[in-house]
Amino acid sequence: MASKNKFKTRDKIIIAISVVIIIILAIIIVSDKMAQKDEEKTLENLETATDISLNSNVNLENVYINEVSASGYVELYNNDQTDADLSNLSLYLNGEKIYSFEENTSLDSKDYLVVETGLTLGSGEHDIVSLGDDTMENYLGTRGRYLTVPTLTADQSFGYTDTSFTSTAIMSQTKNGNNSKATIVKSTDDVSFSVYGGYYDNDISLSLEAAEGKTIYYTTNGETPTTESNIYTDEIKISNASGTDLTLTKEVAEQNNDSYVTTSSSKGTVIRAIAVDADGNVSNVYTQTYYIGQKSSSDIKNYACLSITINPEDFADYFNGIYVKGTGYESALARGLQASDYSNFLTADEKNVTVEYYEKSKDKTYEGNLKLSVINDYSVSTSQKSLLLSSDSDLNWEGSSLNKFFGGTNNSLTLTTNLTDNTYKIREYLAANLLEDTKVASLSLTPVSVFINGEYWGLYCLRATIDEGYIADTYSLDESDVVVSTTTGEVSNSNHSEYGEEYADLVSWIAKHDMADEDNYDYAEARIDMDSYIQFMAANLYLSNAYLDSDTKYVWRTVSEDGETEYSDGKWRYVYTPLDGTMENASSNGLASATINSYLFDAFHDDKMFMSLIDNEEFRAKLIQTMEDFANNTFSEENVNEAITAVTDMLEKGTEYSYKRFISSGSLSSAYSSELDTIREFFETRKDYILKYTNEI
Repeated sequence: MASKNKFKTRDKIIIAISVVIIIILAIIIVSDKMAQKDEEKTLENLETATDISLNSNVNLENVYINEVSASGYVELYNNDQTDADLSNLSLYLNGEKIYSFEENTSLDSKDYLVVETGLTLGSGEHDIVSLGDDTMENYLGTRGRYLTVPTLTADQSFGYTDTSFTSTAIMSQTKNGNNSKATIVKSTDDVSFSVYGGYYDNDISLSLEAAEGKTIYYTTNGETPTTESNIYTDEIKISNASGTDLTLTKEVAEQNNDSYVTTSSSKGTVIRAIAVDADGNVSNVYTQTYYIGQKSSSDIKNYACLSITINPEDFADYFNGIYVKGTGYESALARGLQASDYSNFLTADEKNVTVEYYEKSKDKTYEGNLKLSVINDYSVSTSQKSLLLSSDSDLNWEGSSLNKFFGGTNNSLTLTTNLTDNTYKIREYLAANLLEDTKVASLSLTPVSVFINGEYWGLYCLRATIDEGYIADTYSLDESDVVVSTTTGEVSNSNHSEYGEEYADLVSWIAKHDMADEDNYDYAEARIDMDSYIQFMAANLYLSNAYLDSDTKYVWRTVSEDGETEYSDGKWRYVYTPLDGTMENASSNGLASATINSYLFDAFHDDKMFMSLIDNEEFRAKLIQTMEDFANNTFSEENVNEAITAVTDMLEKGTEYSYKRFISSGSLSSAYSSELDTIREFFETRKDYILKYTNEI
């Protein structure tokens, strides 16, 4: 009798087929999972590639915003021999995105592309239309493109009127075509320039025009024109002025007895003009500066540029010059006083100047008349001095990258050297990079090449003013809800004066009360963001900041305490001070060393609030934890090396040229490399020492 467990042939075939099907299904499932992983990896790579393409593979060098129309269209033109990829880029109006290009959008070589925005353009005193992405960062040699548009009537456009892209004007609308055939609208300025100041590849011929019956007088050296100046009769030929004709540079060096004077540098041509009618009535002064064949020069290629024009007498004259020792110094010397305390550049006198600002792409996005003074900081006695540009009226140029640096309450621009690290210009930018993700507001810094009367004046640091506007922008808050105070209680906004007193009183209260008492500590913690405070102190301790005690320190809070945002709790938070005197800076007289016990610095040891808080066990534990996090993460070898690479890529070439402008004609390269090694060694050594000192407190 057949066994019950014995399978028939048909059953065996069915089982075999089932097994095969299961195996095939398993293979399919595994393959799908592998394919899914590959797809995820591909997407990850695509995202990375997209990020890279947004920041480096898009070439906008020869893409121009050719025409902007009051009726709402923006016309682009690609003057390159190759097609331009506009994927993922956008158009902006005064910094606000108004149109985004889809993936695979291309602008053919020598072709136009018209974008209908649906907006009225040129409706304000100025509109800045720009092309790029939200970072407006590196696109193969240029950073975004910008066009500053004046006020237009309904049937007008503004754009380039020639195929060499040098001349711009208000004109009739010529949609999707060459603007050279447009009807030009006559300028209403007393003096009109056929070409606006800027950076141009080739020589230009400049025409000046005034109303009939008026005579134009002009200068080419920054001097304010008078009826004794050159009379305009024909086109002015402008070419590359770089070389040895550095009148202002040499005059300043002679006045200040500088030991080193550069013999050659980049230079532009300043044209200043007035119009005078038959009755002798003189117009305002009109100023434009031209830089020919310098757009790709290493001293300016990767930087925004700020061009300042000043009457030379106001800058370098013995009696009136604000940048020289001058009569103030020698008069004090004659009277037996400390002459260095009375130099002209210490008077804080203000002089009228014209300022032109160019983005990294060398497109102009600001020009205006401001006042110039010298800042009395660490660099005031050096050849390169910090500068303050201020205005009596509100400064608001949305769409220009300069706008965030205008001090909201002071209406000023701060141009500083890199203070005690001015030779290498590394430490402040490096610290800002490494500390970007802490709960302390970083100083907003950007390098900018400065020219005075067309002469190269070195690489400066454009520094945002710490005020309510800056904090509001940084943390996306309502400016009216922000209070900024110094740690000693000075508040720039008079409407918030009581808050400065509040912070000063809080500091005094903490210093006088026992923070080991939990109730006292809870009271302090309810009014101060302790994470922000601890990170502020820990960063300065870790980096051995030799000058914290001498710097103005800022704190901020919101007026509201409704908890609607992360910061709407009324707690005081902190802002980093300049961190130039850190990381083995030789100018710190040994205080910024990797081995020093920075807790013994006056800035910490004599800080009564800090010393009182250290008595609290929870505070000490947080401080130790923060230091360990800094040591193992924030200041890890990998992070430090990545930050150094990013900073040196941005700064090294400009620093070299600035060095040759003010310090020596020799190369900085070897010393620069050595300084980077010094900084790396600082972080390698600092970890063990600062953790030891922290655990001993």
